[in-house]
Amino acid sequence: TVLEVGELTVENFQAPDDAEQGEEITVSADIVHSGDVELTQDVEFLVDGTEEDTEQVTLSDGEENVEFTHTIDAEAEGDVTVEIATDDDSESQDVTVLEAAESDLDNLELDGTDLEDNDVTITEGEDEEITVEVENVGGVAGEFDVDLAIGQDVPGEDIDVTDTETTAELSPGETEEVTFTGVTDGLAVADDYDVQVSTEDDEITEENTLNVEKPAAESALDNLELDGTDLEDNDVTITEGDEQDLTVDVDNVGGQEETFTVDLTITAPD
Repeated sequence: TVLEVGELTVENFQAPDDAEQGEEITVSADIVHSGDVELTQDVEFLVDGTEEDTEQVTLSDGEENVEFTHTIDAEAEGDVTVEIATDDDSESQDVTVLEAAESDLDNLELDGTDLEDNDVTITEGEDEEITVEVENVGGVAGEFDVDLAIGQDVPGEDIDVTDTETTAELSPGETEEVTFTGVTDGLAVADDYDVQVSTEDDEITEENTLNVEKPAAESALDNLELDGTDLEDNDVTITEGDEQDLTVDVDNVGGQEETFTVDLTITAPD
């Protein structure tokens, strides 16, 4: 009887058609023995022609599945060629590298005013919306966490307010406006707040762009009296020609110092 040595061939080669930058992929194949004599070979796994891993296979007949993993380089572009090879045979495939999802931030605004070009003043206690546009400039769809920080020295970590909003899943080239609410009403009076929005990929920091001032001066009148008698609850009779003091309390219910002019008008009945 003549025994055939045969060979180890690579069959049922499996690899993804594409993969993201930084993604781990799996490449597999069946190593098939075509002869009658036991064979032992090192099965090589190559990426772009460079050996990355090996697995020793011993077969007297039949087949054995081998599996290798590879992480696509975060900076890779174009195609990556993956290959499984024995001494006798090989199979390979190009894997198209997709640029990972990547965010780009633009148009940081407070209540519709562009903070990248303008300083903004708000009144203490006001809740003003802060918005920013997030565009997916990568090659695959993805969600992005957008972080907001407000403080008198955000780069120095003197931060008063933080918040995070997450976009929907954005397709490549798609943009979403992210809105932060309830983030300014707790800020104390100051004239030098920084506003920063950031993702893993991008950041906008506008320093000393947000001023918070006390509410404007506002007058409130009470206790209108004539010669000590409350005119809001009583009718008063005086004698023609009498001089009586007319008084009213003026209260500044605003947040800033101010002088108020109080006008008095007395109208005779028809």
